[in-house]
Amino acid sequence: MKAGNKKAQIDPKLSEALLSAGDEGTVEAVLMLKDDKDAPASKKQMDEWKQKIKDLSEGEPVEANYFPNLGSMAVRAKARVVRKLLQQPGLSVASLNRF
Repeated sequence: MKAGNKKAQIDPKLSEALLSAGDEGTVEAVLMLKDDKDAPASKKQMDEWKQKIKDLSEGEPVEANYFPNLGSMAVRAKARVVRKLLQQPGLSVASLNRF
């Protein structure tokens, strides 16, 4: 799967999980965010991503843990929502999250 964000590095295991999950399956991902200078995301950008997740989920349940000091977040959502997140500008790295 190719993400619309060409600069983002997408973990091949995340791509496989998204493919296996179809649209309805749940996928967990860790997203590392960056600003336009490739620095870790600021608190303001983290807040913007919180809104972005709410908007892109279109009412679908999404669990998210935010790590503002690291400029990252962990997200658990239906695969179709995670795919939308991978296409957003400001994403640096996305990896499959597994417990």
